[in-house]
Amino acid sequence: MTFAIAVDPSRPQSVETLQIVFKVVERCNINCSYCYYFNMGNSSALSRPPKVSVETARSIAEWITQGCEELGIPKVSISFHGGEPMMLKPRSFEAICKIFRDRITSVSELKFSIQTNGTILNDTWLELFREYFRTCWRQHRRGSRSS
Repeated sequence: MTFAIAVDPSRPQSVETLQIVFKVVERCNINCSYCYYFNMGNSSALSRPPKVSVETARSIAEWITQGCEELGIPKVSISFHGGEPMMLKPRSFEAICKIFRDRITSVSELKFSIQTNGTILNDTWLELFREYFRTCWRQHRRGSRSS
């Protein structure tokens, strides 16, 4: 998981938005030759669990909520990343989104985004995006199954 913090310049000690890149899947369904993660000689992803568990997501949601409450952070932006984040089953992805929404929105505004190659996109995923995403998702299109 990667964090970035947006600070209000008029209040140097403030944090306006906690930006999180949440790597939910350590694998991908395509093999792009230019992929920095899988084709640059680092195979560490293969030693980690292939997908995040709902229990881990619940712990992370609690941790984020506690931190936002203690530090007065009004906004959280979570970007689902991978590998290919849509390799999670839609039901698991929905459970994770619901956990984050139920916990974090009690103290902060929450926004989701996703980085995807779009090859697994179907009507089920589109329904989930409509339910949980207020803004558009980003699709990486340069690769193909044989890139």
